[in-house]
Order: sequence, then C-alpha cells, then structure tokens
Amino acid sequence: FVFARLACLTRSHGPQLRQVEEAWKRLSHIEREALADLMLADGVAQQNLILKFLPAFFAGAVNNPHVGLHSSLVVLVDVLERLMASAFARTRSQKSLVVNVQSLAVFAEKARCASVFLAVPSYISFHEKTSEVAVVVATAHAQRASQRTWADQSAQEVALMVRRLR
Repeated sequence: FVFARLACLTRSHGPQLRQVEEAWKRLSHIEREALADLMLADGVAQQNLILKFLPAFFAGAVNNPHVGLHSSLVVLVDVLERLMASAFARTRSQKSLVVNVQSLAVFAEKARCASVFLAVPSYISFHEKTSEVAVVVATAHAQRASQRTWADQSAQEVALMVRRLR
C-alpha cells in the first residue's frame, strides 16, 4: 500500500516507478516505518496527517537534480518527526491534522545544493492557522536555496574551535 501511495503522490508511472522503488530501498528501516505509519494512518485508531501540497513537494524535488526523491523522503520523515514531537500534534484531540507543506515544496524546487536541502528540517517552524498547521522554512535558510555550496554553521563553529585548540 505504501509504495502505491508514493507512486500516486509522486505521479509516477512506467519507468518512473523504478525511481520510486530505488528511493524507497535507500531509506533506512526506521525511515520506511515512519513513512508507512504516516501513509497507513486511518484517522480513527491513529492520528492522520493530511499533507497539503505534498505532491508539489515531491514534484519540485524529483524535477530538481540537486534534490531528488530519496532526499525529499528523508526530509519529509525528519519534518514529520519534529511535527509529531511538537505541541501541535500532541495536544490535538482531533484524529486528523491538516499540515500545509507549501513552504517546503517551494524550497524543494529552488534548492541548488543538496546539503542546504537536507538541512531544512533544522530550519523550520510550525505555525497554527485557522484549521491547519503550516510548516514554514526560516527566511535565512530559504535565502540559502540559491547557494550552490554551503557548510552548516555548526560545522564552521567546530572548525573554529579546532583552530583555537592548536
């Protein structure tokens, strides 16, 4: 069921199904389990997430040579884990939560560096709107989308500390 849903969400058919299969196989067991939990949740026994703009997120990632489907799945799992750990998911009595990932979809389309894209979960916040929670990419990180190379600031700080120790 999960593979079929991924194929539908990525609008894959024919030879493109091979890309979906390869991306799925490259995921860790934990990542596959997290995606299966998301896609098989029924909204009755377990909380269901309705991800607005998810097909656009996948389309932007698949059509971007710097991102790809596998990276988009890894980022999606990380974002969803952060969401489920947040107060938005824990304090809801409803069994369905609408999550707007339009900001991520735009970022997946524009990212010009794989490391910038893969770091995006560390630079998101969740904003509650009337009937949904929006995943918002921090402005400073959104501006990094056009960079072709990038070193995470924490990596730069470690390098600085190592230089100081010499």
